[in-house]
Amino acid sequence: MRARHRHSCPWPNLIRPGHSHSRHVQNQVANAKLLIQTLLDSALVRDSPYTHFLALPIPAASHEPEAHARLQALQASIVADASPTLPAGVRLANIALSEMHLTLCMLRLPTPDLVARAARVLKSLSPSVYDAVGTQTVLARLSGLGTFGDRKRSTLVYVGVDEVEGDRLAKLTKVLVDGFVKEGLVPKDEARMPNLHLTLIRAKSNNNNADRDNVRSRDARPVFDATQVLEKYRDTLVAAKLRIPSVQLLRREKVDGPQGSHYALEAEIALP
Repeated sequence: MRARHRHSCPWPNLIRPGHSHSRHVQNQVANAKLLIQTLLDSALVRDSPYTHFLALPIPAASHEPEAHARLQALQASIVADASPTLPAGVRLANIALSEMHLTLCMLRLPTPDLVARAARVLKSLSPSVYDAVGTQTVLARLSGLGTFGDRKRSTLVYVGVDEVEGDRLAKLTKVLVDGFVKEGLVPKDEARMPNLHLTLIRAKSNNNNADRDNVRSRDARPVFDATQVLEKYRDTLVAAKLRIPSVQLLRREKVDGPQGSHYALEAEIALP
């Protein structure tokens, strides 16, 4: 009796390349989709208005009560000294201490996917940030007052920020900015080291609608002469050593919290 033989496929070489070709096509399609999405994201990151920012928060009042008290006292003194000479229709508004921060860079994240991506990038940079600061506490000195541009036409007054030991603030900022540039979340030609400052006071219009209308035009913003207060408080020390607790990804939207209004938190990494 003749033994039965299993018949193998007569065209093995035709089928296997077909499967390989199919996988190759699928990979090409996936890569094309990724490239298209990357290009779309790049356009959004460049052309959209700013929606978020990376920032260093100041410690809570429970951790730095003296610094908070000095900031509040300085705000009150500036408003009292500058108010008598304010232009008609202009008032000075204190920045809530719960909103105070040091801005590292502005971000355009108009879609949930971009926000999630930025949050992942921030968290992934945590080890590099720790290495950059040598796993040591990041300290800042807050002293003196400043403004941007012509002090006689100031839109705000800020407290200056300086390094205390070494250049940890500069190093961690560079790691973060470079990391976000590498991931395409900050256009390379817009990346720069920030002038770190803590905004205390902003000039506002007595007409709230005017503030909203003027936000697009720097020339139309409410201004005041800050010369007197800048001279009077130029050597004021707010904090000799203020510990910076974390790096935050914040949305440009204020929400209410137990300690007062603050910017909506998207992601955060702790500092040593």
